[in-house]
Amino acid sequence: MLGASCVTMSVVTLRRLMPQDADLLRTIRLRSLQDAPRAFGSSYDRELSFTPENWRSRLRSDSTPTFVDEDADGNIAGLATGIPDADESSLAHLVAMWVAPEARGTGAGDRLVAGIVGWARCEGFSAVRLRVTEGNLPAERLYDRHGFHRTGTTFYRNRDGLTEIELELPLSAAIAD
Repeated sequence: MLGASCVTMSVVTLRRLMPQDADLLRTIRLRSLQDAPRAFGSSYDRELSFTPENWRSRLRSDSTPTFVDEDADGNIAGLATGIPDADESSLAHLVAMWVAPEARGTGAGDRLVAGIVGWARCEGFSAVRLRVTEGNLPAERLYDRHGFHRTGTTFYRNRDGLTEIELELPLSAAIAD
């Protein structure tokens, strides 16, 4: 029989960041932009120049949650943000999605996607859209597991010439968490 000391458990929490977490957001976001520069529409150099107020303001709005996947020791496995569409009130977007290399394959990405989808559902949105860089097959597989599908719309990114593919999850078809 195994003793209690032989069993280890790591409690993982999906936590919404608040304005007082601005320094943490800055650290994680800049790390994500260095780790996967092709995955984002922004760049490390652009966001490195943001002021502390820029980072706090990203976390002030009740309508744009940023979640982190965090273990009991405070280690951050990933980040994702939800934002309402500026023109279509029934639509939300999943943006700034990133999972740390050491946490890939642990379920962190699934928890982050589920967190944004859950937020969108609770807020009454009818769909969640996102963009994934063409060729990022691990990300596409993650979103496919959650029911996202290609809309047929693509976007050309001027800053680096990459193509982004739009994916959508109709929330009426989403599996409840």
